[in-house]
Amino acid sequence: MGDAANAIAPNKRSLSSMAPSFVETPKGVMIIGTPGGSYIISMVLLGTLDYLDGLSAADVVKDPRYHHQYLPDVVDYEKGALSADEIARLQAMGHSLKESSRRWGNMEVITWDYAPAKSRRRRTRVARERDWFTKPLRRQFDEVREKDWFISSLR
Repeated sequence: MGDAANAIAPNKRSLSSMAPSFVETPKGVMIIGTPGGSYIISMVLLGTLDYLDGLSAADVVKDPRYHHQYLPDVVDYEKGALSADEIARLQAMGHSLKESSRRWGNMEVITWDYAPAKSRRRRTRVARERDWFTKPLRRQFDEVREKDWFISSLR
């Protein structure tokens, strides 16, 4: 955090970096990643829990999130992430809460549902918080199409 070892300098790694995470279940696979500095771990964990609870890729990226870290000792949350009752209960326990004025990160999620035994078609769903694709990402999706997977973009 405020340590000299974590100071920004040329030829050093950034304090926060995280590769995409892969989650495999009997139902299928989810690939999830997001920028967001210290918020990355909270966002990926909450997105993973949403997927395991059965949410679609589109719902995972639009679900509001919350975050807490050691310093500052404040629970940050996006609008709609916590109910009024949850906020009141957390405050009664002594927690400081702060509603964010904006959405965090730019989460990207890809889900691939395993095909049932009778079907040869695999369904892959792609969801992003923005409606446009970067060129490297577009290239990756073109490679996926070449492998004869079915891609549908959920917006």
